[in-house]
Amino acid sequence: MEKRLFSLFLTLALLLTLSAPARASEAQDETPETPETLTISPLNPTLAQGETQTLTVDATEDVTWSVSDQKVASLSAETGASVTVTALAAGQAEVTAATQSGKLASCMVTVSGIVLTPTSLTLDRNDSGSLTLAAYGDAADVERTWTIDPAEGVATIERVSTGCDVQAVGLGDAVITCKVGDYTATCELKVAERVVPDAEVTLSQTALVLKPGGTGTLTATSSAERATDIKWTVDSTRIATVSPAAGDTVTVTGVATGETVLKAQVGGGPVARC
Repeated sequence: MEKRLFSLFLTLALLLTLSAPARASEAQDETPETPETLTISPLNPTLAQGETQTLTVDATEDVTWSVSDQKVASLSAETGASVTVTALAAGQAEVTAATQSGKLASCMVTVSGIVLTPTSLTLDRNDSGSLTLAAYGDAADVERTWTIDPAEGVATIERVSTGCDVQAVGLGDAVITCKVGDYTATCELKVAERVVPDAEVTLSQTALVLKPGGTGTLTATSSAERATDIKWTVDSTRIATVSPAAGDTVTVTGVATGETVLKAQVGGGPVARC
């Protein structure tokens, strides 16, 4: 009898031992699985400036949020399964959710509007520059209108695919405006006379003999910042002319018999003569 009871207890203990891993396995099977990849919802929203949008991520562990450009959009929190995005300025910003185990998910938040670069521009007279316009969201496919005030006297503008080109023609201030639908962006333009530093000039020839109607070439070498800083003059245009009036290489044309002096100078520096 005792032997039978002992055998029964031994058998029962063995069964309990064998069933324990199975129960543990069943308990593990009931634990929610962490997704292999994360998904942010909604994905890639487009917002108006000042608008907010709540983003959620399907993570079962702690999440840390970040945004690539805090000037475009801000986040209500840095952790949690959801976050509220506030649109601040026109542009695009990438919002990323990261888990402790290294899983990542991201979406691109677009804030509708236009961005004009630069917002201020200084040019020397006769110089040129360019403005770049970026349009986002509901402004992307809208006709662009460019204007300059005053319309004449300071600069001219020409629309190009990336924005507009600016050509300074006079002195003074102007405002360049781009209008895209309900959005407006401006650039303040200032045109000033360029101050040319003094520099020495050396000419390729110190004497040139031409017949009336004949032409010759003079080349100037200088440490000037720009070739156009070299200015040319002729004492008597009845004898000869020079073209162009600025640059490192010019064409001299004989007009009539006689002698005259051609001069090249940078700023108020020494005068080179031929």
